[in-house]
Amino acid sequence: MSERALALINNWSSRLREDALARQVLLAVHEREGDVQRCALDGLQRENPAFQRAASEQFRNEAIGHCNDIGRVMFAIIAGDAAALGSDPFGFVRLHAKQEQHHA
Repeated sequence: MSERALALINNWSSRLREDALARQVLLAVHEREGDVQRCALDGLQRENPAFQRAASEQFRNEAIGHCNDIGRVMFAIIAGDAAALGSDPFGFVRLHAKQEQHHA
């Protein structure tokens, strides 16, 4: 893991653990992750014409995968478990960008 990634994760981890409200919100999101994902995708589809494709099964599966990747990083950070993120903890950002480029 790069020094920059480790520094960011450690900084965010300590700040989130010190903030009781942030910790409560992230734990609640984690407990209801499926509901949060479904609501976010339904809202995108309903409120933004650019996301009308959110109705397709492929888009929804990719979007849920993105949500899972982001959640995995957030929850590892709040838990102070940087090791669980592997050598490239933010690699999912590149992967998501490549997938979006493919759809454009």
